[in-house]
Amino acid sequence: GQIIFQAAVLSLLRRDRILHYLGNMMTVSLGGALLLLPVLIVNSVNPVNIYFNLAWFGMVVGLMFLEHWRRVKILEIHWFASISWVLYRLIVLWIIFR
Repeated sequence: GQIIFQAAVLSLLRRDRILHYLGNMMTVSLGGALLLLPVLIVNSVNPVNIYFNLAWFGMVVGLMFLEHWRRVKILEIHWFASISWVLYRLIVLWIIFR
């Protein structure tokens, strides 16, 4: 869903950079998934403190956002691409927790 959403946003911002952007976005998402994997594995064997999990998740999200922002600058795409990236995730969380 996010790929389609971001492709639509990029078609308004920089149509010529859509494929480059989507590749970078998927790389950032893969990095985030890999950073979350160790905690998921540890929690499946021996659950860890909820505050540690929240802190780890927050750190990963923060790093993903900073890396996304950096890549958007390198690709010379408007900063709104990063805002829409976060907006999509917030919309999905709202739908999940609703």
